[in-house]
Amino acid sequence: AAKNPYEYRSRLQVHGDAKGLGFFGSGSHDIVHTERCLVAHPDIQKAWETFARQRPLSELASNTGQFKVEWTRSPGGDVREAINRKHGAFGFTQVNVEQNEVLVETVARLAGAGQWLLDLFGGDGNLSTALVPKFSRVVSIDSFNEGADPVSLKGPLEEGRVFVRQPVEQFLIDRRWPEWGAKTLDCVIADPPRTGMREAARALA
Repeated sequence: AAKNPYEYRSRLQVHGDAKGLGFFGSGSHDIVHTERCLVAHPDIQKAWETFARQRPLSELASNTGQFKVEWTRSPGGDVREAINRKHGAFGFTQVNVEQNEVLVETVARLAGAGQWLLDLFGGDGNLSTALVPKFSRVVSIDSFNEGADPVSLKGPLEEGRVFVRQPVEQFLIDRRWPEWGAKTLDCVIADPPRTGMREAARALA
């Protein structure tokens, strides 16, 4: 259980119209106006209040009648703001920093140590970074690994830590690790999106 069940969320998306800001009502796109969110980090709440006080809501809503705002707080305390941009404009991070530390520690303890570790849906390595010292090879696979090789790797794998930009399901079907000298995988960790990992689980099995 979380030590602090309130004021923890480091990323928040709200919707607005000429009347104010709030959240969509259940099963609709009707905005339920409010001035605060009980789980928002205080820095996010402050950004919300400043926005509502200083920004021209009517102007922002003039085109479609509604708009959306997203705030993301970095570990250093900076709050970034995105208006009418795709959700996760600044990348996807765990919204509860304190609980994420618990999650990372739990995964590291359960994973143990070994030679080869696959980090499925690994993103920027949130769950696997702590495991790099414990495994000889850590391969993080995700469709959204920016800067990673989109073709995957060719030939032997030399680096201890590698990011691969490729759909996880295809990576598992391709079975590249024997080419890199891995006769077996010592550990696989996965942090799938909310849609789940049905196809990836089937390929992994």
